[in-house]
Amino acid sequence: MSTPPLRVALPSGTARRGVARVLGEVGIAATILPEGTPADLACVSLDAVRGGPVAPRSLDGLVDPLVVGGLAPAAVRRCQVGGRLLALPRTFDVRLWWARRDQAPHPPESWAELALSGLVAGVPGTGPALFQVFAKLVTSHGGRLVDDELRPTLATPEGEQALDLLLRIAAPAGPALAGWDDETVAVELAEGRLALAGVWAGATPVLRAGPAYEHLDPHLVPAGPAGRRSWARGLAWVVPRGARDVDAAVSALDVLAGAEAARHDLAEGLPAAHVGAAAAEVPADASDARRIAIVLETAAHYVVPALPLARLGAVEAAAWPPLHEAVAGRLDAPAALAAADRAARKAAG
Repeated sequence: MSTPPLRVALPSGTARRGVARVLGEVGIAATILPEGTPADLACVSLDAVRGGPVAPRSLDGLVDPLVVGGLAPAAVRRCQVGGRLLALPRTFDVRLWWARRDQAPHPPESWAELALSGLVAGVPGTGPALFQVFAKLVTSHGGRLVDDELRPTLATPEGEQALDLLLRIAAPAGPALAGWDDETVAVELAEGRLALAGVWAGATPVLRAGPAYEHLDPHLVPAGPAGRRSWARGLAWVVPRGARDVDAAVSALDVLAGAEAARHDLAEGLPAAHVGAAAAEVPADASDARRIAIVLETAAHYVVPALPLARLGAVEAAAWPPLHEAVAGRLDAPAALAAADRAARKAAG
């Protein structure tokens, strides 16, 4: 009796491409299913590893330590909950800054310098990305986002300073910025309407396709008094508790967390979590070589640690609307920060 194909649930878009082929090359037959479908192996958001809709099985003692050792340590830490390894990272995306060399040949090194520069900078003014920018400003100024009782804490002196900086950095771009999400910021930068902006490394194909790319240079994220901080996002592989063939799923994990699968993801524009594959990526040009180096440095040293919140997605979703009201000029900063703090605490449960 033949073994049924491994059921693999994948999100839509580029993350679906090539998975069945990579597994097929090592003799593992797979059926690709939509995200959320019962499966033996699932690709989920890194943030969904902790408290997401798919209940993951612990991978402790199941996966080869050498496989885990080839992955970005900061990404692996995002996959650990209570000391247990619940997933293996597939992609790990961090933010870097790009600046036009004709408008900002020596871009500000710190957030404070950027706020004083008057440069038209691109930051998200809406959506969860707005909360993420606020969060990295808080942590780069030595502040905390979660208190000793594991509750969100945003209304702090560092939170006040972070929101003030965010509003001053956003001001030169005008009222339109309040409607910008991550994708819009990348497009505005690519089209040449910004002097500099912070975008995900995964947005590099958007920049390359724009007329301003030839004028852009990549840079590390600006620093605060406590150093540089970057938010991170990504995808991870989990074995759901309802998997019918755990051994086959673990065998597939060894392949999908390896260098060959990572090289395929890189070719599709996905920022691979495999350190060796990411370091060996062939740059398209001199700026791209610098981008690769910055991404590796940022992922290794500057990532904001994972927040110990089971409902992080809900906290982000609750906290950003008051911050957006401040960016849009409809709410003063102290009131917005207090409202974001209340909303975050309520969402955390």
